[in-house]
Formats: sequence, structure tokens, C-alpha cells
Amino acid sequence: MPLYGALQERLPYRLLKLFKLAADGGPFWCTFVQTTTPVAGGMPERASRMVKVTKHTTGSGYAVISGDTISGAAHLIPEEPDCSEIPNKAWMVNSHIDLATWNEVY
Repeated sequence: MPLYGALQERLPYRLLKLFKLAADGGPFWCTFVQTTTPVAGGMPERASRMVKVTKHTTGSGYAVISGDTISGAAHLIPEEPDCSEIPNKAWMVNSHIDLATWNEVY
């Protein structure tokens, strides 16, 4: 099992859709995600001290995963701003933010 360097066995995905399927045992939550690949084995960049991830280049780059496998939220900073005409292909994983506190305050 890959360790993904500083990501500690966690790999961020971009959540695109969340949906519920009806099953015999009740609802089953699924997510449609864009997969990412850590750059430099998941080691933080020297200047920002953040891990860079890129769009997954093999296969479709998308997956459907169970909602139960999501362990938490991650703040991904796009390499290209949303207002740019250039499609974004990489993000920095912001490890300097405490998302639990952020969600409580904001």
C-alpha cells in the first residue's frame, strides 16, 4: 500500500457528485470523484511546504467510491485560478489549515 509521503496514506480526490442508491439494507451513499496523483511521491515542496497533486493521467481519471471510505475534507488550492482560461491540472494540498476549526467558525 502506498504511503503517499506526507499525505499519510490519504489521497485527496475532487468530489464532483454525491448520490444515494437504494439498497436492501437501506441507502448507500456513493461519490463520483476526480482522482489525483501526488507529485514527488507526496513529499512537500520546499517553498510552500505543501504537497502538490495532479490529475490522474492513466485510465479515465474518474472513479465512483463509497461515501464510507471518505475520512475527511481537504483544502486543495488550484494551480490556476478559477477565472483563468487555462484548465486546472494541479492543486496544492493545504496542510496549514485546520478544517475542523474552519468549519466551526465559518
